[in-house]
Amino acid sequence: MLTCRPIRADEYAAAARLVLAGFRADTAASMEPEGVVVFEAFAAAAAIRARDEAGGRTFIALLGDDLAGVLHVVRGDHVSLFFVDPARQRQGIGAALFATADAAGRLASVNSSLNAVGAYERLGFRATGAADLRDGIRFVPMARQPAV
Repeated sequence: MLTCRPIRADEYAAAARLVLAGFRADTAASMEPEGVVVFEAFAAAAAIRARDEAGGRTFIALLGDDLAGVLHVVRGDHVSLFFVDPARQRQGIGAALFATADAAGRLASVNSSLNAVGAYERLGFRATGAADLRDGIRFVPMARQPAV
């Protein structure tokens, strides 16, 4: 059974492991070496927790007791991390995470990795500019229209 909820204090390490494993498998190759270092520091458990303590929000998806996805939000409505276990992608886990997060405040923007643009488009986001490179990280700025 799929459950999506806010992260608990003892789950940050597992969430960071899932994020970093997904990043290394699917995204790191599109980054400059500097970007890999910057992202790995950003996605560390202590860094995610610190952002949550400063007002961010992290949601996790569980299939039974197994961690299946992570969604981290900053500045109220900006997606800063969104990863689903590669073996469990395209099964509705990401959409369920977004529905849970949206219930706490609609998510409106993301700087998508190049390989995740399609996933964000399926969630209602659209590119707002061309692909960019900042701190070695390649991304496409995207936004979602307010719910009607």
